[in-house]
This record gives sequence, structure tokens and C-alpha cells, in this order.
Amino acid sequence: MPLNIQHMKALKLGLFSFLILTLFANCEKEEALTNEFTPLSEEQKATNFLIRAKHTILFAALEMNHEEGSVNGFIIDKNANLRSLEMDKGMSHKFDQQLMPEYTMLQLHERSTYVEALDPIEVADMLKKAYTLSNESVAEKTEESSTTSQLYYSFKVNDSEPNGDCEGEEHHQTYYQLLIDAKGKLEGQNIRKGANDLLTWLQSFEENDVDGQGK
Repeated sequence: MPLNIQHMKALKLGLFSFLILTLFANCEKEEALTNEFTPLSEEQKATNFLIRAKHTILFAALEMNHEEGSVNGFIIDKNANLRSLEMDKGMSHKFDQQLMPEYTMLQLHERSTYVEALDPIEVADMLKKAYTLSNESVAEKTEESSTTSQLYYSFKVNDSEPNGDCEGEEHHQTYYQLLIDAKGKLEGQNIRKGANDLLTWLQSFEENDVDGQGK
């Protein structure tokens, strides 16, 4: 009789342990399924969209001094961060070409200073508008006596150019500098739909006096 009681206790303990393990496993499965099918928030969707962008810098608003070659202003990067930019003399040539090499874009980002984080939903909406801009609009020199220009750009990857090594020659990714608007010594305007919205949006940060607010 004592042996049977021990067997019964062992059986009950084993059954209890089995039930606990089964319950725990079911809870883990339920949690995994819940996490798997939980829809992303609009902010998460926007953040993912921005991160997938190949270019580090999405937008730039710059004041260029043509006599000194200096450039000041701000950029907005793929992390939806607003960053101030102040470049020394002789640096304006970075923006003279329609295409910007990747290493130049990374250099500009490294030299910029964090100001504040922006709403990723708003930045993503503006980037979608920027992707519809024409890459044929350029800023041209005028007869204006002004020695400065106010330039607004967005950027888009140049998919027509190969990456990587080809027959021993190294190729670097380049990005179109999509002109939104230019005023001063350089004049130009993108006539595509959405350009005015982008210009108004970028100018709103200037009204908040971005320059010099870096942390």
C-alpha cells in the first residue's frame, strides 16, 4: 500500500508539471502570434519608409556665399533629424553639380550638428512628394548684384549608375540634387506638383531660426 501511494504522488506531480509546461507553451505561442499580427502604427510605418531610403540626407536648405564659397543652413536626414550645417570657405562647389557622390553626402552629414527630431510621418509625406520632382531643373546664374543664393534641395538615388567593382574600376553611388527652388545669384524653380509644398515646409524651419541651435 505505501508503494501505491508513492506512485500516486509521483503520477500527480508529473501530471501537474505537464499541465504547467503546456500552459506556459500556449502562453508563449499566443504572445508570439499577437506580436506577429499586431499592426504597425503610422509612426512606425513612416520610420521604416525613411530608413529604407538609400540616401542619408533627404533635404537641404542652404545659403551660399559665392565670393567666400561658404555654405550655411540645415539638412534633414533619413532618421527624421533636423541638423544645422556650417561649411567653411571653398565648400560651395559641393553643390555645383547635378549629381552628388555618396562620400560627399556622408561628409556633409558628419559635419552637421543635431538640432531636433522631427515628426517621421511628416518627413515621410514630404519625401514622397520629393520623389515626384524633376531632376532636370537646375539653378542658373543671373545678372543679380547679390553675392549670395538661397537654395532648397531634395535628393534621389541615381539608379542608372552601377555600384561596386566593374573590371577593376570602382564605382560610387551618386544622388540627384533635385532643385526645389533657388533665389539670389542663382535662380531656378522646380515646376513639378508638390514643389511649392516642399518649399513652404522647408522655409518654416528657417522661420524658427534653425542656424545656431545645434546641440
